Amino acid sequence: MINWEASYKKPLTAAGNKTPLKNIKYLLSDWDGTLVYSMEGLSKAFEKTLKQEFSIKKKGVKKYYLSMLGLPLSHQFISTIHKFTGRKITKTEKLEKLFWQNLGGLTPKPVEGAEVFLKEAK
Repeated sequence: MINWEASYKKPLTAAGNKTPLKNIKYLLSDWDGTLVYSMEGLSKAFEKTLKQEFSIKKKGVKKYYLSMLGLPLSHQFISTIHKFTGRKITKTEKLEKLFWQNLGGLTPKPVEGAEVFLKEAK
């Protein structure tokens, strides 16, 4: 994780470069864990989707979901449903749509210092 607070002690510059960020036209950044803590909302939406469609409320779902971070959402659903229900599914489009609907309205918390960094980078 990035320590944004350390970057405020001196003028913001592009990584490995001495050019001030104010002279940079575009800034690319990672989102999850860099600017916001999104895992809580993502795991809540995943658990809610499984509860709605498969009545899965078992302990361990969140931990199992988090162990599959980085894998495609379809694989996460296929694997989790098989592990917790024994069912084998192949189509996940409906689940994925419901997942994104469940995620809507959940605002991730910003990583400490990210808001200040973004304001200064602006």
